[in-house]
Amino acid sequence: MSSCPWLNARGISSDGLIRMVEDCVVPPAMAAVDAVEGGLACLRDQARAKPRQALLVAGAAGLVLGLLLAGRRR
Repeated sequence: MSSCPWLNARGISSDGLIRMVEDCVVPPAMAAVDAVEGGLACLRDQARAKPRQALLVAGAAGLVLGLLLAGRRR
C-alpha cells in the first residue's frame, strides 16, 4: 500500500509502470547521456589540442580530490 489514495483505489499495473518508465524516465536519461557524450568529445578535442594543459588540469584536479578525501578521513 502507498500513501496515495488514488493509487490505492486504482492500483498499478506492470503495463502502466513500463509505459511510465518509457515516457518519463528514458527520454531525460537519453538526453543526459547525449549531453555527457558531447561534453566528453569536447574535452577530448581540447586535450588533444593542448596536451600539457590537459595534464596540468588533470593533475590539479587529482591533487584537490586527494586532499578532500584525505581531509574527510581525519
